[in-house]
Amino acid sequence: MKIFFDHKIFVNQNYGGPSRYIASLVNYLNYEKDVSAKIFAPFHINGYLSTLNNKKFKFGYKLPFSNNINKYIRLKKGLMRLNDKINNHLFNKFSPDIFHTTYYDNFFFPENKKTVLTVHDLIHEIFRKDYGFPENYFPKEKAIQRADQIICVSNSTKKDLMRYYSVAEDKITVIYHSSPFENSNNDIKELNLKILKEKYFLYVGSRWKYKNFSKLLKALNKNKKILNDHKLVLFGGGKITNEEIKEIKNFNVDLDKIVHLSGDENLLKNLYKFAQFFIYPSKYEGFGIPILESFSQNCPVICSDTSSLPEVAGDAALYFDPNDEESILEKISVITSDKKVRDNCIQKGLNRLSQFSWKKCASETINVYNKLFDR
Repeated sequence: MKIFFDHKIFVNQNYGGPSRYIASLVNYLNYEKDVSAKIFAPFHINGYLSTLNNKKFKFGYKLPFSNNINKYIRLKKGLMRLNDKINNHLFNKFSPDIFHTTYYDNFFFPENKKTVLTVHDLIHEIFRKDYGFPENYFPKEKAIQRADQIICVSNSTKKDLMRYYSVAEDKITVIYHSSPFENSNNDIKELNLKILKEKYFLYVGSRWKYKNFSKLLKALNKNKKILNDHKLVLFGGGKITNEEIKEIKNFNVDLDKIVHLSGDENLLKNLYKFAQFFIYPSKYEGFGIPILESFSQNCPVICSDTSSLPEVAGDAALYFDPNDEESILEKISVITSDKKVRDNCIQKGLNRLSQFSWKKCASETINVYNKLFDR
C-alpha cells in the first residue's frame, strides 16, 4: 500500500503538534508490512522533516527565510501554488493508493483518489469570537466533504466534529497520538541551568486566550505564597509580550518570579524532569501532548477538567475547573504539600503513558486505510 502525504501542514508550521504527528506517523507507517508512506513537501518551513530519511520524505527544501514571518506570509500563497504544481507531477509518478491530506487548506486535492483527513481540534470554530471570525465560519467544510474517512485524535474532537459539521459517526475513527519523547525517554542530557536547581512549576506552549493563562495569573494573585515558594517557568509560546507584562503587573504578580525559556527538546525534558509539577489550565485541547511529555519525565500533572484532557490523562492527573481560581489554587496546594499524592500521580502517569504508542497509532491508521477498500 502506498500513501501520499501532502505539503500543507509543513508550509503552515515550523513546529507544532499536527506536523509532528504526521512526521511520527509516517516514520512508523513504514515499519508496517507492505507499506510505503511518503511526505511530499517540495518547499516548506518545517523542522521535523529533517528527522526523516529519503525513503519517507521526498523532494523537500526548507526555506532559509522561513523565520522572517512578514516576508514568508507574503510568499506563502505563491509557494502553496508552486507546491501544488510540483506535487501534481509527483503524485502521478508515485501513483498512491491513499491520499492522506495534512491540513484543511483547499490547495491540492487530487480527484478520484481515496482520501483521509486527520482533524486535531475545532478551536477556530468553538472560539471563533476570540479570533474575530463570523458565526458561519466553517474552515474545514470542503476538506471534510472531500474526505472518505476522517481520523480524530480524541473522542472529544470527534464529538465536536459531529456537532459542528454533522459528520456521520461511521466516517470517523478515533486514533490517539503518543508522546514525542517515546523513543528517547531516557535519552536526556542534564543541563547546568540555575532554574533547574530552584523550585518551579512549568507551563508549556501558547498563552493565547483559550489557553487560559490569564486565569492562572488571577489565581496566583489570590495566593502570593505560591510564587514566594516557586517560580513559574514558561516554555515556548513566544516571548512575553508587552501586553502580557502589563497584564501580569495588573494582577500584582511579581514579574521576577516568571521565567520564559525556549529551546530544543532536551531543554524541555529537563524542565519537565525537575519541575515540581506541570500545569495545564487550557479551556480546550484536541488532545494534549504536553500531558504525555510530563508523564514521560516523571512530572506530576494538574490540569483542566475539560475537552480531551481527562480522556488523555485518565486517573493520573489532578483536575481543576479552569474557570475557577479557587479550584486551581486547591490543586496547586495538594500537589505541592502532599508527597503521597504527588508520588501517586507520577506512578499513574507512567502507567497511563504505556497505553499510547506511535506503533499503535500507525497500526490503527492502516486499519482506516483498509476500510476504504473493504467496502
